[in-house]
Amino acid sequence: MHTDLSAFPPLVQDDLDRLTRFLVMEYDAAARSGTSKKQKRSRIRSIILHGDHGDADDRQDRHPDHYSLLVIVNRILPRFVWPVVQAEKAINNLPGLSTPVSLSFQSQTSVNEKIRDGYFLYRDISKTGTLLYQSGDKGLDLLSTPERPSAEDHYKLSQEHFGSVWPLACSFLSSAYRLAAEQQNEAAALYLHLSAEQAYRAFLLIHSLHVPRSRDLSDLREFSEAIHPELAHAWTEQKQAFHILKQSFTGTRFSSRFTVGTEELDRLFSCTDQLLRLIRYLCRKKLETLEEGSLDRPQIDQNTFIVDAAREDLPLRPLPVEASKDFIARSPELQKKLDRLFSSLFDLEDPCCQLMTISHVMKCLAWEGGDVEHDGISLMGDVTRERASLLKDKVYSIFDLIRELRVPDEELQNAKTNDSETKEDAEHSPYRSSRVA
Repeated sequence: MHTDLSAFPPLVQDDLDRLTRFLVMEYDAAARSGTSKKQKRSRIRSIILHGDHGDADDRQDRHPDHYSLLVIVNRILPRFVWPVVQAEKAINNLPGLSTPVSLSFQSQTSVNEKIRDGYFLYRDISKTGTLLYQSGDKGLDLLSTPERPSAEDHYKLSQEHFGSVWPLACSFLSSAYRLAAEQQNEAAALYLHLSAEQAYRAFLLIHSLHVPRSRDLSDLREFSEAIHPELAHAWTEQKQAFHILKQSFTGTRFSSRFTVGTEELDRLFSCTDQLLRLIRYLCRKKLETLEEGSLDRPQIDQNTFIVDAAREDLPLRPLPVEASKDFIARSPELQKKLDRLFSSLFDLEDPCCQLMTISHVMKCLAWEGGDVEHDGISLMGDVTRERASLLKDKVYSIFDLIRELRVPDEELQNAKTNDSETKEDAEHSPYRSSRVA
């Protein structure tokens, strides 16, 4: 970690000096005006500059786009003392400041935990960051490089992250399919955005054990493709599709003018589906490498990468209604039965999600290994049994509907007879082609 500011241009040095003094003074004043003793004792221990200016060779050549500051406090998280939104607003309103500032507050305990868990962000900060301020009470030596976790520890953490984050990405994709079937294109695009965002988060957690605070889809994509450039295949020649997907997060909710056409939505589905398959494939390869005891980058065959990733399991898109209109139009009664079948299938979603949540909670309790009240376990068991019973009833109702939709044997035999007569007539037709055997 750097400690000398002389490598920066004079204007940057003045900015950093003002920022440091302002942060320390204002945070100290906010803490002293707190209502509790813990708030009054909260103090800034360290301020570290990190980000795109980290390369010492570039410090004199260019001005940083923004100042990224990591502020470490001693006791309590600053949201109870000086919320980060208020802090950023106050510091960016300083007169004469040449560059915007982004803040990240962490407690000293939180930083210790992240260093112990091997978060790569703090390893990078220790190498390229610049220490702007450190109080006399040095409870944490920030100049030491955090140790990289072993392959075994990385594997355990990655499995835990993947099991909790990835199912939600698939759930968002399934919801997008359902909304598209209901012709709610904008809402479907929003859920595709959430699915892609969650998939990128899963990828970063598996490979780096860290997810940036930013929820911007462009940032998550940039961080992910920096680890595996192969992920860019999902957006090859689809710049407009990515732009629409990114805009859907705010456009669907806050703009009445935001619309998504059918063709645009189809492209979004295609790109998001491929992205999730690529991410699942790369995560599976990473987990296999970690399980073998290696921290090296997985070996990916570039010639078969796309084909291999396409075999990954994902929720399937339902058959478009247009593809079966002619078949359904033959029988209004069949239309009613199919509507009931689709409704029963959609009713399965909530019980399945609830069962997944309950099983995840029970697994977490098993991991903790502590004393759990018997009533709590009994209650969760009752809820699980109730949801499982509901799920079973829904499955049985679907079986009944499928039996109703089956063609009776007499009709099937009549259809075969009609086909035979049609074929015989065709063979005796004077217009029969000579190619017919």
